[in-house]
Amino acid sequence: MDKPIIDYRVKTIFWITVTALVFVPAFAINNFIAGRTTMGWMSVLVVSVLVLQAWTIYRGRFYRLLTTAVLVPVIVLFVMAAFYYQQIIGALWCYPAVLVFYFILPRRKAIYASICLLLVAVPSAWFALEHSLATRVAVTLLAVTFFSAIFVLIIEQQQQELEEKEAQRRDSMASASHELRTPLTTTLAQVEAMRDGIRPLDEFQLATVSRSIEHMASLVDDLYLLSLADVRQLTVNKQTVAIVDTVEDALAAVKTKLADHSLQIANNAIPNVSLSADPHRLRQIIDNLLENCCRYTSSGGSIHLSVEREQHMLKFTVADSGPGVSDKQLKKLFERFYRTDQSRSRHLGGAGLGLSLIKALSEAHGGHVKAAHAKQGGLAISVFFPLTNDHKIGRL
Repeated sequence: MDKPIIDYRVKTIFWITVTALVFVPAFAINNFIAGRTTMGWMSVLVVSVLVLQAWTIYRGRFYRLLTTAVLVPVIVLFVMAAFYYQQIIGALWCYPAVLVFYFILPRRKAIYASICLLLVAVPSAWFALEHSLATRVAVTLLAVTFFSAIFVLIIEQQQQELEEKEAQRRDSMASASHELRTPLTTTLAQVEAMRDGIRPLDEFQLATVSRSIEHMASLVDDLYLLSLADVRQLTVNKQTVAIVDTVEDALAAVKTKLADHSLQIANNAIPNVSLSADPHRLRQIIDNLLENCCRYTSSGGSIHLSVEREQHMLKFTVADSGPGVSDKQLKKLFERFYRTDQSRSRHLGGAGLGLSLIKALSEAHGGHVKAAHAKQGGLAISVFFPLTNDHKIGRL
């Protein structure tokens, strides 16, 4: 199991120990002076366990058994003694005890420890305090327990998201290195062969090297755009753009590729539809959608384009005739460098960044994307753009 990026429980135990070493010794000395030796020795015991815990953490070790089996019982006994000898002071010690449990123990063990504390603290409060005050103490203790559990749950969820993002970052770095290494190695080998006279220095060889360099440059550009999106610095220069004109230009650019793959295309983009968008970025989105279909749709298949209004959004959809993807794969399509295991695999080309770019570019426009199973049998990618009152919409 990988080590967590931030182990907040270990850090919490350390700083709780530091705080205890500042305040609890004075509390223990005061009890010894006042003749409450039992309370004094309980305080010394708490400090001793915390010091032992802090020392193990300082030495780079963290013994969870020490926390669960030693520190928790000591704290519960300390609270019981505080109620017996100091009444209302015992109630005050309950609240930091609950926080300690939830911040130093896994959630389930923290619940068990809190139940033990409640089983001791509530009867002790009714025994040592007036009934009205004991009721307030019990209610407050329950509230502190409840909100501590919620707060720690939020922290754990945030930490899990951080772990997932870090794992994705590591995978992306590894995938990017692999994608760049292949064309770079090929290019270097070709250059070395031409320099050594193994291959002729002619137009064909230079064109091959040029294609490899263009591939690397394209990949670097894609990674740069995605890095800008990560830090929310991906900007768009919005203008009024005619959707039909942009679609027709994009289709003209892939006409040869469609013919090579014997793909039929149905363009249902309705005339007189304009949108406030960055023309260059919008073209990138459409190009990536068409490229995705050309690369993965079976020969002799079909591609369907449509534009429709869905509430306050303009929905642009590109669907293909298949093969499709599974429900599990559908959820991962927008992850960087993700490829499915069968029809949409590495041997068909591409770095696996096209759909990630579509997602980033659509979000930069204030929109979003959605992947679904197409009724034609393949994959349908829908890009949603926000509409404003000045957008011209034809009969949708």
